[in-house]
Amino acid sequence: MFYLFKIELNKINILGMFLILAVSLGWIMVPPARGETVAHKKSLKKMTRKKNVVDIRLLENRISALEKEANQLSQTRLNIVRQLDDVNQSINQRRLRVSLVSQENNEITREIKRLEKKQKAVINTIDQNRSIVGERLCALHRIRGTGSWSLFSKPRSLFDFWKRQQTLTVILASDVDLVKKQAADLKKLEQTTLLLEGEIREKQRLDSRLNLEIKALENQKAKRQALLAEVKGKRALTKAAMVSARKALVKTMQSLKKSSLSSDDISEKKSPARKWKAEKGLFLSRRGRLPMPVDGHILSKFGTRIDEDDKTFTFQTGVDIRVDMGEPVKSVFRGEILYADWLKGYGNLIIINHGDNYYTLYAHVEELFKQKGDVVEDREVIATAGDTGTVRGPYLHFEVRHHDKPMDPLKWLKKGA
Repeated sequence: MFYLFKIELNKINILGMFLILAVSLGWIMVPPARGETVAHKKSLKKMTRKKNVVDIRLLENRISALEKEANQLSQTRLNIVRQLDDVNQSINQRRLRVSLVSQENNEITREIKRLEKKQKAVINTIDQNRSIVGERLCALHRIRGTGSWSLFSKPRSLFDFWKRQQTLTVILASDVDLVKKQAADLKKLEQTTLLLEGEIREKQRLDSRLNLEIKALENQKAKRQALLAEVKGKRALTKAAMVSARKALVKTMQSLKKSSLSSDDISEKKSPARKWKAEKGLFLSRRGRLPMPVDGHILSKFGTRIDEDDKTFTFQTGVDIRVDMGEPVKSVFRGEILYADWLKGYGNLIIINHGDNYYTLYAHVEELFKQKGDVVEDREVIATAGDTGTVRGPYLHFEVRHHDKPMDPLKWLKKGA
C-alpha cells in the first residue's frame, strides 16, 4: 500500500512540474491581475491616440501640398492664357499690317499703271512732234537753200520773205523746246516708275517678313494651346479666362460710361448740336426685330449651361456665332461707338451705345473699321469676323446689355434673320 501511495505521489510531482513548464513556455495563458489589465488598456489607447495625431498631421500636410499644387496649376493656367492673349494680339497686329501693306501695294500698282499709260501718251506726242519738227526743218532748209516757198504762198516782198523765215524759225525753236520738255517729263516719269517699283519690292519683302512672323506666332500659339491642354484642358481654361474677362468688361464699361457722361457734358457745353443723339425708347421698340450682326449659325446660346466634363455650371452672357474668317460684321442698330480696341479675353471688341443705357458688344473681330466716337447707322459694316483673343477658331461673340446687365440676344434678334 505504501508502494502504491509512493507511485501516486510521483505522478502528482510529475504533473506539477509539467504545469510549471507549460506556464513558463506560454502554452497555458495565465490571466493577468486586474491592475495589470487597466494599465495595458491605457497603453493601447495612448498608442492609438499618437497614431491618430500622426495620421492627421500627414493628412494636413497632404492637403496643404495639394492646395499648393492646385494654386501652382491655376497660376500656370493663368500665365498660359495671358501668353495666348498676347500671341493672339501680336498675330492680329501683323495681320492688320499685312492687310495695310497689301492695300498700299495695290495703290502703288495702280499708280504705276497710270504712269505707264501717261508715258505711252508722252512718247506718242513726242513722236508726233518730232515728225512735225522734222518736216518744218526740211522746209526751212529748202527755203534757206533755194529761196523756194513751194509749201506757202509766194512772198510779196523781200521783207515778207524774211519775216516768214523768222516766224518759221521761232516756231521750230518752240517745237524743239516742247520736244525737249516732253523728253524731260518722260525721263521724270521713268524715274518715278522706278522708285515706285522699288517701293513695291520693299513692301513685298515686308509682306514676306510679316507672313513669316505670323507663321512663327501661329506655331507659338499651337504650342501654347498644346501646353494649355496638358495643364487643365481648353474648356476649363476658357471658363477661367471668361470669368476674368467679364470682370474686366464690367469694369471697363463702368469706366467708359463715366467717361462718356463727362465727355457728353463737355461736348454739349462746346456745341449745342451733336452728331448723334439717342431717341428715347427707340432701341427698346426694336426688341425682337434687330438683324443678325453677321452671317453664320449659332454656336452657343445665352444663359446657364452645364459642363459635361466636370459637371459644373457656367453662364453665357451672349451668343457665339460661327462665321467664316473675314465675314463683314454689321451694327444691328444705329448708335455711337463707345469702345473699339483690344480687351483681354474678348480680343478686338466693339461696343456701341444705342441710348437709354442699351449697348451691343461685338467680340473677337479681326479688323476694326470704326473708332471711339464714330456714329454708325443700321446694318453698317463696322468690322470683319476673326479669331482674336480665342482658341476656338473664327466666331463672333455678340451681347446685348442694359446698364451692366447682359440680356438674351435671341429675344432681341429677328427670328429667322
